[in-house]
Amino acid sequence: MNWNRRKLIASAALAVSLLATPSVFAESQPATPKVFVWIEIEAAPERIDETREMFHTTIKTYPKPGMLSAVVFEDTQRPGVFHSMQEWENEAAFQQHMSEADGQEGGLEHATRTLKGPPKLSILKQLD
Repeated sequence: MNWNRRKLIASAALAVSLLATPSVFAESQPATPKVFVWIEIEAAPERIDETREMFHTTIKTYPKPGMLSAVVFEDTQRPGVFHSMQEWENEAAFQQHMSEADGQEGGLEHATRTLKGPPKLSILKQLD
C-alpha cells in the first residue's frame, strides 16, 4: 500500500472516531456543581424527643425540589444533637428551598422552636 493511501485510511479512521466521540468543545451550558449541606441542631434539653421526630420527619418525608438525597443522624456523644447531610443539585436549589421555607407559615420559625440555639449550617462542595 502506498503512503498516500495509508494517510487517507488513517485520516478517515480518525474522522469516524471523532464523530463518534462527544466533543469536549461542544457548546453547552456549564455544569452547576452539586453541593452538600451539613446541618447541626441541638434540642432544648426538655424537647429532645420532639426535636428528633420533627427533624427526621421534616427532612425525610417532604419532597424538596432540587434535593437529591438526605440522611439524618443522631450524635451518640452529645444527647440532643442531630445532624443531616443533604445532597442538592446546586446551591441555588438549596437557597430557593430555604427562601420558600422561611416564607411559609409553620416554616423555619416553627421548625426551630424546639432548639437550644440556631442551627449550624455548612454548604460544601466535593473535591475531585
